[in-house]
Amino acid sequence: TGRRLRRRGRRGARRCAALDLGLVLENNWAYWNGVPADADVATVDPDAFLEYFCIAPDQWLAVAGAVDEPNFSLCLDPSHATPYCHRRPDIADRRAVLMSYLAKPLLIGHVHWNGSDIETRQGWYDLHMNVGVDNLGDEFHRAIKQRALQLDHPITIEHFRTPEALDAELAYIESL
Repeated sequence: TGRRLRRRGRRGARRCAALDLGLVLENNWAYWNGVPADADVATVDPDAFLEYFCIAPDQWLAVAGAVDEPNFSLCLDPSHATPYCHRRPDIADRRAVLMSYLAKPLLIGHVHWNGSDIETRQGWYDLHMNVGVDNLGDEFHRAIKQRALQLDHPITIEHFRTPEALDAELAYIESL
C-alpha cells in the first residue's frame, strides 16, 4: 500500500541519512521474457510481462513524492525505461512515455546515461548503447544533459566499449 511504501521508504532514507548517505531508486525495466518475438504489441496481455517495482514512469516518480526525504532521489536509466515504452505500438507514443520519465527532473538525483532503441524490437532488451548512436533522440538526451548540469556530482556514462566510441559519445553530448 502507499502508506507502507512511504513508511518503509522514509525509514530507509533516514537510516541512510544517519550514515551520511543518500538513498537512490533506479527505474527497473520491463522484461519481455515469454512474449513471442513476433507478437503484436497492441494485443499483448499486460499480465504476460514479468513485472518489477518501478518500471512505469508514474509509479517511479510517485515513490519520490511518497518518501519525501531530502536524501532520497531517483536514478534514471534510459536503457531500463525503453523496454517499458515498447508496450506502446506507436513510436510517437513510446517517445512520449520516455519523456515522461523526465516529467519531474528535480527528483532525479543520478543518471546512468546510456542509449537504447525506441523504434525496433531490439529495444525490448536492456541494450546500454552508447549515447548518440542510439535512436532515443536529441530532445531526450538534451533534457538529460540539462539535468546533469544542475547536479553537484558526476553522471555515470554506464558502459565503455573503446576509447574511440567514448570520444564519439562525449562529442555528441557536448554538441547537445
